[in-house]
Amino acid sequence: MKWNFWRKESTLAQLDPHMLAYGMFERMGKHEFPFNKWRGDRPIPEQADNFVEIAVNIYQLSVFLDCVEQKFGSDVSDIVRSHLITIMKKAGSVSLVEGFFDSIQVGRATPERDPVWADKPDFQVDCNIPRAILSICSESEEEKHALYPVLAQSLSLGKISAEASFKGLVDQIDFRPEATVGLRKPEDIPPHWSEVCGCFERQLQRRHNSPLFSLDLRRVTTAELIIAKARDLADLRQLEEDSKKLNGEIADPGGQKLTFSDVYKWREAVETLLMRAFAVGDIANQQRKYLRTLYESILQSLRDSCPPEKREQLEKAIGGSNEHLGRFGNQFLQQMTRSDTPIASGELLPSLLTEDVETVRLVASTISKEERNGFVKPAMALIEKAKEEGYSQSFLYTCLDNISARAIHGSCGMTRTASRSCRYYRKKGRTLFCVPKKDV
Repeated sequence: MKWNFWRKESTLAQLDPHMLAYGMFERMGKHEFPFNKWRGDRPIPEQADNFVEIAVNIYQLSVFLDCVEQKFGSDVSDIVRSHLITIMKKAGSVSLVEGFFDSIQVGRATPERDPVWADKPDFQVDCNIPRAILSICSESEEEKHALYPVLAQSLSLGKISAEASFKGLVDQIDFRPEATVGLRKPEDIPPHWSEVCGCFERQLQRRHNSPLFSLDLRRVTTAELIIAKARDLADLRQLEEDSKKLNGEIADPGGQKLTFSDVYKWREAVETLLMRAFAVGDIANQQRKYLRTLYESILQSLRDSCPPEKREQLEKAIGGSNEHLGRFGNQFLQQMTRSDTPIASGELLPSLLTEDVETVRLVASTISKEERNGFVKPAMALIEKAKEEGYSQSFLYTCLDNISARAIHGSCGMTRTASRSCRYYRKKGRTLFCVPKKDV
């Protein structure tokens, strides 16, 4: 029997999870695209070629399962994964199949970071996954070390080709109605959110089931969430390490006589760390409290050592610093402006609309008048689109308040027509829904 159904659009809407799993297995066995596009310029040792090929193929299957999950939900993708593992085990093509799949998730969840890839987080994940895969093989550490560069390159190339192939393919796939009876729809499956999250997970929360975002962004996959949590944990660890280092310098200045200028530099350093804590997110709440205590103790040291004739100048400086922290110590603003912001450029406006009015006012005060003026029409369009989709009212008023927040103070350039539209929707628009921050 031929299982080349993925070449026939008419059959792609008549599948069940087992057929889909078998089709992928056959495609992999025949080395068809993308399973034939992963070899790079690094030669693979002959004795390791089979291991590398299996690792890459299962990573590609993991990417395929991510695409299936995004469209159909984790209930369906888990079943397809189970069928894949069963088929591969029975075929005897791979031993420790589950170990390979699990090691990929372990690699995604690994918070360790290499400074070389500080500005390329996707590369960091591609580095962690081969390490996790190599941990399940029995070769010596020397052999693993020698194989690592080849495996890392092959996995990266395999992922690129898999993403290019499977995203379009899965868009065409659908299941027979009876094949998914009893399974939850993607929007009905709650992600496993952290009790206290960091900025990357928080952005996924903003997107999840929000009518302000495009359909593909509303669905958060397990892989996305695992990677986001790992990045947040890495963020927190780095902040804790840098805070500990600064605290050590303050506690033991190396026997040198401290000057007023030295203490003042410490204040600036702690202020910078406090802003980083806001950028990291709620996961850094305890660290932020610790840094605030350290900051207050430094201020007291400054006051104690300040000459009387300089005290008024010092208090003005401290007042300015406190005002800066109070005004700009806002998580959304700090997350938006960090170099590796979790808020993509196309996600800024819908993300901002999920925040409170004060945050909208703050962000609006930091951007140009032209940018503020350009926010209103797209924001109204987002709300109108969500209204047309038939969502309920609970988030409507927050969105409209956010759009009009700057207009209340006459600084966002909102036209009278837009203001009237806000008032109209507050009275008539009762069909919008989005998950508020506290309910996510």
